[in-house]
Order: sequence, then structure tokens, then C-alpha cells
Amino acid sequence: MKFACDENFNGALLKALKNRIPDLDVIRVQDTDMMGFSDPDLLERLNEMDSILLTHDAKTMPTHVYERINRGLEVAGVVLIRQTISIGELAEQLEILILATEPHEFKNVIHYIPM
Repeated sequence: MKFACDENFNGALLKALKNRIPDLDVIRVQDTDMMGFSDPDLLERLNEMDSILLTHDAKTMPTHVYERINRGLEVAGVVLIRQTISIGELAEQLEILILATEPHEFKNVIHYIPM
């Protein structure tokens, strides 16, 4: 599975997650030509790349995800992480989700962390 962290993703959380899953296939959007993309454009590109989005954007991202799905378009998947618990706990829950979930279980779904 491939993942992408949006521009505002917590760097410390990404580091903790990569320490738990060293071979995690993940890119940071700000390190690519997708930096500055609107949410709909980012979802489109990530779907083309079959990359699951890791985000903290609970304000606007769910709306854009459901708009795509309602229009009959696919979403590779979204994991919405609310930073309400420690980074260690978030990383642990993300690790469990990633290792226990098959790629098809991310399609057109928003998974929420904390669970």
C-alpha cells in the first residue's frame, strides 16, 4: 500500500509511524508537485496514484471525499487523524490500522484515528 501525508501533517507523527513501520511507502505532499493542490485535486491525483491520504483536516476533507463518491468517482482512501491523544498512541493506532487492513478496505472510505 502507498500513503501520502498532506501538507499540514504532523512531522513528529510521521517519524513515529516510520519508526514503527520502516518499510512504509509514504510520501509527503510538500515534497512533490502536488504542493498547493486543492483538496479535490489532491484526492484526484492520489486516486490516480492509488495512494491513501493521511490527514488531520477534519474540517474540509470529509466533505470533498463524500462529494467525489456521490459523483461516482473513487477515492483511494483517507485516514483522518485527530490529534487528541499522544503521538505515540496515534502512531500505534495507525500501525494497527495499516497492518490489519487490506488495500481494498481503504477504497472510498474515511478511517478515523483515534479509533
